[in-house]
Parts: sequence; structure tokens; C-alpha cells
Amino acid sequence: MENPDFLYFYVSEGKSYIKNKMVEIGYKPNRSLELKIAFKSVVNRQTYGKPNGEKILLDKMFLNKNRVLFNVGHETKKWKLDGTLQWNGKRRIPGPESHHYETMIINYSPSYFLLNGQVTIIFKSFEAYLGGENILNFKQKTMFVRIVKL
Repeated sequence: MENPDFLYFYVSEGKSYIKNKMVEIGYKPNRSLELKIAFKSVVNRQTYGKPNGEKILLDKMFLNKNRVLFNVGHETKKWKLDGTLQWNGKRRIPGPESHHYETMIINYSPSYFLLNGQVTIIFKSFEAYLGGENILNFKQKTMFVRIVKL
């Protein structure tokens, strides 16, 4: 089972599976503009063992259940512009009470958006680009479940 104080390596003795679904639609209204939207759904379940020998089937941690991506690309003879907005759905995360097996609460992170962009200038013999990631400045509110002083 999960315990924020320990890292476990073991072979899963139980049911585990992953199911992916993805839909992508691309549209090019003219030679210089390209639009793309995609949706991905992931069901990833794994059996975890409790100390008393019980087994429990849970979502695998840190994997988003759903994602949506929207991309716009524009290209001319001199410039390339590209922007991507991505929505990341909730995902299971450990909580400070994860080590209490009998009363364990399943925690999920909130969903969030990421925005990335890039501008490229084209010269005769090379290209130069400037890009930005996480332009909306998304930050995880709580970086650690808890800090234990030894």
C-alpha cells in the first residue's frame, strides 16, 4: 500500500490493467494554418496489497485520467508560429493520511491547464526560435505531502 514515508518495490500480485481511448481531429483550412484538437482518456488500475493480506484495486498514481490538447500552427516563408493549450484532468496522488490503511482516503489533484508556444524565424541556411513552456505559470500548491525531520 502507499505510505508517504517509504518507497516500495514489489511485483503486483493481482489484477492490473490499462485502457486508453484517444480521438484526434486535424483541420488545415489553408496551406499555412493547421489546427488540431485531441482527447485522451486513460483508465489505469493496479492491485495494491494491504499489510493484513487484503488486496485493493486503485487508479495508478500520478497518471491523468483525461487530457485535452488544442494546437494551432501557422507557417509562412519567413516565420513559424506554434501554440498548444493542454488541459490535464485529475489524477490520484498520495495524501498525508495514506499510511493509515484502515482509514485511507483516496486523494485526487485538481485539473489544470498548460500553455506552450514557439516562434521560429527562417533564414537561408538556419532557423532560430524562441519558445515558452508553462506560460500560464501553473504551480502545484503543495509540493510535498509532508516533511519529516529525522
